[in-house]
Amino acid sequence: MLRNGVKVRDTSVTQTSVAEIVSDMVGPMRRFPERNQLPSARGGGALEFRRISVGDELLELSFDARPGEVLGLAGLEGSGATAPFDLLFGKGRRRQGDIRLPDGVSIPASPHAAVKAGIALVPADRRTDGLALDQDIVANMMAVAAGVLGRCGAWLSQAELDRRSGARANSLRLMRRDLHQPARSLSGGNQQKLALGKWLETDPRILLLDDPTRGVDVGAKVEIYRIIIGQAQAGRIVLFHSTDLQEFAEVCNRVLVFYRGRVVGELGGPDITEHALLHAVNIGELSRAAPSDPVEGP
Repeated sequence: MLRNGVKVRDTSVTQTSVAEIVSDMVGPMRRFPERNQLPSARGGGALEFRRISVGDELLELSFDARPGEVLGLAGLEGSGATAPFDLLFGKGRRRQGDIRLPDGVSIPASPHAAVKAGIALVPADRRTDGLALDQDIVANMMAVAAGVLGRCGAWLSQAELDRRSGARANSLRLMRRDLHQPARSLSGGNQQKLALGKWLETDPRILLLDDPTRGVDVGAKVEIYRIIIGQAQAGRIVLFHSTDLQEFAEVCNRVLVFYRGRVVGELGGPDITEHALLHAVNIGELSRAAPSDPVEGP
């Protein structure tokens, strides 16, 4: 078995297991106990949803998301779990209720305005919506920060773009040959890191993550989990959705369970388990072993 190009073990297939092979490939798997502790707000107010309804898709949705936490939105397709992403990212829909950003202003009216307001959306389909696969790492990494936000000035210096892209790539452990290879040539996990890095370069205050480890190997998943938790620890508001229910247990402080457009309960800390979520998203109620504290605000 190899890890980062170095042989770590040589054994017969009859004398090992899948779990041991995974451990050899990515190092010892560990949980992230820090995600069980709800942090205090760090220099800013909460994101507030108050009685939001969007047709039959969302019905009377209310919740707060605080700086410094990863809030999970769990539910089957069509449950409404990803609808808050579209609302926050300025994909306009007729709605009832009120949404307030941490500074007290209303939500932006367009994706461009959302970016200007410090909201970042990492979409579920990186190959179609997240990256320009035929462009190089630098062009992808700086597309929003330099292009939309103008963070690199009116005169774009290639040296500065390269410097910033390289620093971000290193911080994300993005494995590449060089910064000017096309995104298409990267592995799935490194493409996903690039999609994340593109948005982290905007220095967002609200980070929306829709299935951020879809189609990546187990080693890349662990690294992406660390990145997500690191963003929360840096004081950002992180909203997280995944089709893999176990991932909520890895990274989330709290999870709201959606069923047919409504939030039917909340799980927190050690109560966030794949079993509890599987029951809740399919049945529409929390199991009796799991608490169901109210999540609605005043």
